Amino acid sequence: MKFSIEKFKIAELISQADSVIEQKTISIIFSNLLLEAFDNNKVFISATDSNTYFKASDNAKVIQPGKILVNAKKLFDIIKVVPEVELNFETIDNKSLNIYSEDRSFEFELKTMDPSEFTISFDIIFENRFELDIDLFKNMIQKTIFSTSEEMDKQFSTIGVLIEKKEDKINMIATDKRRLAIYKSFDELPDFLSIVPKKLLQLILRVRTSENKCQISITEKKFCFQIGNIQYMSNLLEPKFPNYRTLVQENFEYEAIIDTDLFSQNIKMVSAMFSTNDDTIILKLSKNQMSISTLEHELGKSKVNFEIDYQNENIEISLAYKNIIDFIRVTETKKFKLQLNNPQKALFFLPVEEKEGLFKYLYITVPVKL
Repeated sequence: MKFSIEKFKIAELISQADSVIEQKTISIIFSNLLLEAFDNNKVFISATDSNTYFKASDNAKVIQPGKILVNAKKLFDIIKVVPEVELNFETIDNKSLNIYSEDRSFEFELKTMDPSEFTISFDIIFENRFELDIDLFKNMIQKTIFSTSEEMDKQFSTIGVLIEKKEDKINMIATDKRRLAIYKSFDELPDFLSIVPKKLLQLILRVRTSENKCQISITEKKFCFQIGNIQYMSNLLEPKFPNYRTLVQENFEYEAIIDTDLFSQNIKMVSAMFSTNDDTIILKLSKNQMSISTLEHELGKSKVNFEIDYQNENIEISLAYKNIIDFIRVTETKKFKLQLNNPQKALFFLPVEEKEGLFKYLYITVPVKL
């Protein structure tokens, strides 16, 4: 195999391939990526951790087609340090890959593996594909993924994001059973649903592209994503997810409308007294007023007061700082609603949309018991 390609092109492909591969793998094979060159002057890079699959291509000057297995991390390290020039790649007896500049001012020889040892298929098949705006899709991911679980749940697959599909629209829902984030584009029951691993969605957020649309395919076992020359595929998690629809309410006894920037500024101010993101804040609501305070500890306490739009009776709510600041980070509207029926039960946070017809976002969390 022999080809040449600009550094920035191969660097982008290898960077994304390397992010798929786990640092600790079940097999040395999975620490390698598959590098292929074809007669049509295309170079492909493929990688997998046995659950998530990546494949991407770019144009190159292919002198001799071929393929080779090469250590992903070491290849990435090499590409990062070489100058911004056209790079030459050449295999020697399928035992090593030489990487060098045209003038031979630098040269690396990287040991390789026989590609026949890589028996996994990288064919990513798009069945019943549909198209989505990529900015919208990434926005839906960002507004839900933070609510996934960090650890496997014995009862539900909450380490992934539930994607409901109806025709060419999707809903995305994530929960760790202490909070719930919902981004909806339709209200009816879905035609199809799947639970997509968090890792794949994190990888999609990292994709840099000038494309406006992405292609998605969801089957009973696979989730496939394509944008431009980049493809991802992942095995789905077991289809067990809490019935979030039973938690959603429409009528509330208490409602406050709060300026997002003012709330963010004040909550970060009191957090100066925190030692961790797991610390607790106390929200006190009275007529057109809110106070945010911390619990007293050996180093002291803090409190701020500011105006809000609130007309109900006085209430007090205890919340984990992390559970509210995560919502504030993804909120893009100038104001949001805080709604509830009982200060000891579920709290509902909704952005106040400035335009009609926008997609619906809802965040739910539960108070801390003191």
